[in-house]
Amino acid sequence: MLTASREHGVPRLHLLEHEYLQTTTSAELAWVRAVSRDIRAGALTWQPYA
Repeated sequence: MLTASREHGVPRLHLLEHEYLQTTTSAELAWVRAVSRDIRAGALTWQPYA
């Protein structure tokens, strides 16, 4: 959507929320993937609360 909007001349000011959402979503996905890798590798463990 961002690419199409830019190609159609939509000013960046109107795209800032979408840029922010894209950036934060990418960062969150990278974090989840890193945590998932650590869990699979056994580098991240925890004890259940009793």
